[in-house]
Amino acid sequence: EELKARLQAEGLFDTERKKPLPAHLRRLAVITSPSGAAVRDVLSVLARRFPLLDVELLPTLVQGDTAAAQITALLRRADASGRYDAILLTRGGGSLEDLWAFNDEQLARAIAASTTPVVSAVGHETDFSLSDFAADLRAPTPSVAAELLVPDRRDLDARVRRLQQRLAQLQAHALGQAMQRADRAVLRLQAQGPQARLALLRQRQQALSARLRAFWQRQLEQRRARLAHGHSALRAVQPARRLELLRGRLEALA
Repeated sequence: EELKARLQAEGLFDTERKKPLPAHLRRLAVITSPSGAAVRDVLSVLARRFPLLDVELLPTLVQGDTAAAQITALLRRADASGRYDAILLTRGGGSLEDLWAFNDEQLARAIAASTTPVVSAVGHETDFSLSDFAADLRAPTPSVAAELLVPDRRDLDARVRRLQQRLAQLQAHALGQAMQRADRAVLRLQAQGPQARLALLRQRQQALSARLRAFWQRQLEQRRARLAHGHSALRAVQPARRLELLRGRLEALA
């Protein structure tokens, strides 16, 4: 209790410093005894609920004089490796002396300093240790810890089916809208299709041809008028000129 009060005064147990667990774990480190009942319960629940999880067992002593140092060293090594999305410290129930390794000060500080979220599930529901207070999440039993760490695949299957149905609905809606747009495009294409555009171009060509013929007709008439006027003027000028020339020649002869 004195150690707990001192660590609590330092802020090691504050809620604000606890890290949330990832929504979906890919790799989990389980630090526990390889022969205890806790590891069997954890692995059984994880395999049933979410068999896709990659679980790595880091075996250690969980009671005795050297257990705390081994657990602390494994925890620090697992955290430093960066391999895991979460770390589970667990063991089954026992006497206060059996659980004493999880009341170690260095272990509590290592848990608080870990950058990887740590879950503590030590003993039964009524058992508490400093590891529980320092961990980011405390589970009452190893089995409950496994349930808290991963979702149930049946829930995931149901969610995937709902998403598939929703996706099919969205695809059908999108396909319907695309078909409507295609129908409107076909109507516009038919209204402004090659035949209609060709007819319009023919009309424009005929109109331009008519305007061109009218233009050249006016030009031709104007040129004819000018030419006729020139001929008239020439005919009017030539006799007088000829007479003048003849008179000049007559005078010259005279």
